[in-house]
Amino acid sequence: MDMAKFLPVLLCLFSLCVAVQASHKVYPEFQSLHSEKTSQSIETLNLIQRTGYHFQPPRHWINGPMYYNGLYHLFYQYNPKGAVWGNIVWAHSVSKDLINWEPLEPAIYPTDHFDINGCWSGSATILPGNKPVILYTGIDPKNRQVSLDLTRYEYYTVGQYHQGIDRYVPDNTSVDGWSGLRYDYGNFYASKTFFDVDKNRRILWGWANESDIAQHDVAKGWAGIQTIPRELWLDSSGKQLIQWPIEELETLRGDKADVDVTFLLPSSLDSAEQFDPSWVNAQDVCALKGIKVEGGVGPFGLFTLASENLKEYTPVFFRIFKAPQKHVVLMCSDARRLIILLWKVLELEEKPASHQGFILHSQASMMLTCSHLITGKRVLP
Repeated sequence: MDMAKFLPVLLCLFSLCVAVQASHKVYPEFQSLHSEKTSQSIETLNLIQRTGYHFQPPRHWINGPMYYNGLYHLFYQYNPKGAVWGNIVWAHSVSKDLINWEPLEPAIYPTDHFDINGCWSGSATILPGNKPVILYTGIDPKNRQVSLDLTRYEYYTVGQYHQGIDRYVPDNTSVDGWSGLRYDYGNFYASKTFFDVDKNRRILWGWANESDIAQHDVAKGWAGIQTIPRELWLDSSGKQLIQWPIEELETLRGDKADVDVTFLLPSSLDSAEQFDPSWVNAQDVCALKGIKVEGGVGPFGLFTLASENLKEYTPVFFRIFKAPQKHVVLMCSDARRLIILLWKVLELEEKPASHQGFILHSQASMMLTCSHLITGKRVLP
């Protein structure tokens, strides 16, 4: 093979770590409502699908955080009666390092007439004078909508109401049907940020729900995790949002192996598959092509969460397409085993791309510095 005809386009540095499990201190006296699982030990519920360094309570169903007086406070919607949605309270946990958490009594419980049917979405923040406050949505037995001050009854929002489908879209910022950029191209929902005054950084957190069925969630006794907290900042140009896992996660590393992987691509990418302008959904293309369908260039990548016989695995791979006056790379993973998606213009130059992964049991999170991209997915063996 004439190596002069090949150009090393992408060099990835993979950090593989043996994780140390973060702690979740258990207070049995705070488990005021019991389910059929309560008599079981936490060890019984620590199944193969349960993660070790994502925040999740010992049991049941969960679905934003702040820094106050030396502690990080995490308030989250929680069902104290079971591993499915419903009976929502605001649970409360605190931490000194965003890794090891101690649960406290629920911060808000549906006990008053105005929230007896549930304590729902809201936020916690710090007012001037270092005063913490919580704003939340409560539902009374009659589902009444109440004016804030009994004097103003008309409110205005920016958006469109579609009468035919009875749907209101507030402040729709999408352009020409494009979905725009995303914080995360994986299993990531209801994100919140807060400013960490202690370390002068902004931290983003999200919720990763289950892709399992409700019966399985009930059987294993828990559902839902918080994603890995990540720091946000702008690059030197002020135009590119960068995100990366918080530095505290480095303390969970045990043994580590660094692996350099170089993918050799043809110096000319004329053999790449033609990019179809009608492809507006990368997820559909990922499902159509998959890891086993060969293209003009690629696919190439790596397997994660693979069984010894390779009957189960989660591939993370790239496909390269040829478009007018440019090339496009699709990063994805086989959805029958997993889907991650991203369209990005490929720069034909030799430069390293650092790839970091947090993989444990049922959660795989991948970070690529070359695209400032983070993806996270639930994988249920």
